[in-house]
Amino acid sequence: MLFLVILMSFFIILKVTLNIVKPGVWKGYEQAAAYCYVWIVFLSIGYTIRKKALIAIDVFLKNYPKNMQRAMSIFSDICFMLMLAVLSYYTFMIFIEINKANKLNLTTTILYLAPLIGLVGGFIRSLQHIYSVVVLKNDG
Repeated sequence: MLFLVILMSFFIILKVTLNIVKPGVWKGYEQAAAYCYVWIVFLSIGYTIRKKALIAIDVFLKNYPKNMQRAMSIFSDICFMLMLAVLSYYTFMIFIEINKANKLNLTTTILYLAPLIGLVGGFIRSLQHIYSVVVLKNDG
């Protein structure tokens, strides 16, 4: 993911530099930087789940006893996993519909694969997290 951040920064610096030297040379650098940003956003879903850095409902959970906190945390993880499953399904369906309409070229395929891969990866990582908390009794 660090590679994508560096690549995005490179494209932006290149765009600014080329606009100073020769304005209007090629506008694709901005689009390439935007593609890198989209990939960073969607690939970070699985990373945040692995690092347990999601926005939590800690303030809400502090009002409950310890056992109830664990149950509510597992419940919120399951809800998040189900949300990722639904979003993955609809993203896949949109990708298939666009593919059927023959509107995909290389650049749009790269762009539309980012949410699909990111959401499915987040779903799998969320499933692993729930398994480790519920079955292996690891601290969630």
